Amino acid sequence: MIFISGLMAGGLGGWLMGRQAEAAAAGAEGGGSASSRGSAFHEGSSSAGPAGRTRPRGQSREETREFADSVRSIFRDSVENRRLAKFERMLERIEVADYPTVLALIRESDLRGCGNAGEWSRIWESWGRRDPASALAFIQSPEFEGWNEAAKGEARNRTLLHWAETDPASALQHVEASPEMARGDRSLVYGLVRGWSNVDPKAAAEWIFRSGLGMSGEYGAIVDGISRQGGQEDLDEWFAGIQKSGAPAKDIEGFANRIAEVKRSFEPDKAAAWLEQNLDEPWVEQNGIVASTASAFAERSPAEAMEWAGRTGMESATIHAMNTWCQRDHQAAGEWILGNVGAPGHAASVQVYANFLWRRDQDAARAWAQRIDDPTLRARVLDSIPEGVTPGG
Repeated sequence: MIFISGLMAGGLGGWLMGRQAEAAAAGAEGGGSASSRGSAFHEGSSSAGPAGRTRPRGQSREETREFADSVRSIFRDSVENRRLAKFERMLERIEVADYPTVLALIRESDLRGCGNAGEWSRIWESWGRRDPASALAFIQSPEFEGWNEAAKGEARNRTLLHWAETDPASALQHVEASPEMARGDRSLVYGLVRGWSNVDPKAAAEWIFRSGLGMSGEYGAIVDGISRQGGQEDLDEWFAGIQKSGAPAKDIEGFANRIAEVKRSFEPDKAAAWLEQNLDEPWVEQNGIVASTASAFAERSPAEAMEWAGRTGMESATIHAMNTWCQRDHQAAGEWILGNVGAPGHAASVQVYANFLWRRDQDAARAWAQRIDDPTLRARVLDSIPEGVTPGG
């Protein structure tokens, strides 16, 4: 549907139905609390008058002024939860044609330093569910030019997110037929996939495979959606399935990165075990997955991380696990190396430790190297410790 036709329809009737209740609820007045948004989404420093410019046909200037004053009274409530509840009730009662006026009032409030981040989010959520096509049309209209590009991007994403949650088929049809997609602009993709992933993340993934439009944001949205609906077991099963089915390599790598990130954020030992099960996959060597996992694992359990690194046979795993251990507790790391001479990757561990230690204390590094049993390795480490170099230089 086209926004302009909606704008020309009368919006006063819906407002009048809730006017009395809102007036009673708006008794508390006080300074608006600052939000994280402030006026960052506006160009310039002065407010355009919110009333009149977006007045629906059939609504008098006086009625528009009263409507604007009723919204301002909501914004003056300094209790955030109560204010947002009032705002949500107001959005339910007014017509979509009144939303541009409400947006102008949000802008006015922001430019006065009150901040209305919560109201901003809720109006796009409501608009995205009630009439998303008109919301997207408004974002491209001259009436939205007072907001900067960051505001346009967030408004677009939020609108598409809630549209895709409500009716993913229609949202997808809109995106695929949009002028943006026709000219290679992927700005509509994230909002679509984010909302779609909240209701059917695996279907969203299939579209990503077909379209080739996946990037880190879309991969993250789909992984988060599958994890939330089915947990890590379902996520692991799904990922194994798309590898077997021959999903595009780019997408496999992107999903692997996000899955590894999620796992190591909470249970790095399980992330390490998952990587160990997939060592033959080409994506394991890409984008620092091994290094990041080794470091996260060593932060929690350095000795177990070193044992895991040895099992993988990957020198990068050993290097990053040992380096993290050195930063946490270099004395314990040094003792572990001396006590695990036959461990896989031992030589790499020795070199990492020696390099770490001599940059702090050359004498301590030489004293530690003298304790290495293997004479060839001991000599090589001693030779690697420079003479007369200032640590950290």
